[in-house]
This record gives sequence, structure tokens and C-alpha cells, in this order.
Amino acid sequence: RREQYRNKTDGGPLPAASPAAGAHARPIEGRTAEHQERDLLRILLQYGALAMPGTDTVAQRVAMFVINALAIDGIEFETPLYHKFFHAYMSVFLEEADGTLQTDRCAQRLLAHSDPDINHLAADLLSVRDEVSGNWKKRHGIRVPGEADMLHDAVTGSIQALRFKRVKTMAREALERVKTAQGEEEVTEWMQKKQALDNALATLGKKKGIVIVE
Repeated sequence: RREQYRNKTDGGPLPAASPAAGAHARPIEGRTAEHQERDLLRILLQYGALAMPGTDTVAQRVAMFVINALAIDGIEFETPLYHKFFHAYMSVFLEEADGTLQTDRCAQRLLAHSDPDINHLAADLLSVRDEVSGNWKKRHGIRVPGEADMLHDAVTGSIQALRFKRVKTMAREALERVKTAQGEEEVTEWMQKKQALDNALATLGKKKGIVIVE
């Protein structure tokens, strides 16, 4: 199943960070994936309970597709609020999955969450609507295909954007490590890691629908 997923996204997991890098890693101003994380949470909240188009698993939910994709790459939400919200969403989703799962039900529970950070963010994420489609239908009688009509592309595109941003940040950090490395062996090690990350960026950059907001 894991290999099937990789073949349908970008051909493999993110390059692994070394223990040394992880021990000293911290968010760098202007390099966080806040925008990409927020967009993925919005998609989860609005479409998480819907069937994910184009998957081998019968009636696989969008939420499980996203959760599995992030788990394969070892991606965690770095923005503290989004990290907290994602885990709150997962808790609600898994509880609701035992019954008749509905996107609206998950949203209602998060809107009524006891943590004000969670319920306020849920309200913000749900306020994002496809106004262009609605306006065109009202003014011209033309229905413009919205995000829900292209759900597979919307979900995979959001995941890819987060992956790209994360790898881009890792590549920048690797370059800084090259500059501050002590000794030829350490320099070579970080140069090799930087090259691997650059290769991953080149692969991810070829995918359509990736928009990176600095």
C-alpha cells in the first residue's frame, strides 16, 4: 500500500534528516510552512469525510489519505496552533469514523470544541468559500467547477505544496550547515545532503499545481 501511494504522488518519501540536524533544528523566520499547513487543514475540515477519488482503497476518506501521506514522510505540523488543531481533528475524525462519518459532524464538533484556539480556527477555516463559482452562477447562470469538483487534485496539490516547502527549508538549512561545518568530512557530509535535497526539490518542482508562498 505504501509503495502504491508513493507511485501516485512523487515517487518516494522525503529525504531523511540526520539526528544531528534534528537535534538543532528550529523554525527559521520566513521559512516555515505556515501557509501550506493552513491550507491542508482547511481541506481536511471541509472535505475530510468525503471519499478520495482515484485511490485503490474502496471509499478511502480524504482524511485518511492525508494522514497516511504525512505519516509516510514523517511530516509534522510545525506551527504550534496547527499542530494542536491537526491532532484535535484526528481525534474527532477517528471517533466519528466508527459511525456514520460526515464532514459536517466533524466540523460541528470542532466548532464547539472546549479549546477556544481550536473552535476559533475551525470557524476561520470554514469561512473560506469558493465565492467566484457562486458569483458566476448567480450573475451569468454558469456553474464554474469548484474545488470539490477537482478534489483529488486539490488534496494531492496541497500535500505536494507542503512537502515542497518542507524540503526547500531543509535544503536551506543544509547549505547553512555546509558554511559552518568544521572539517572536510563534515563539509562533505552536508554537501551530499544538500545535493540529495536539491534533487528532491527538482522532482517535486515538476509537479503541477504547486504554489509556494514565502
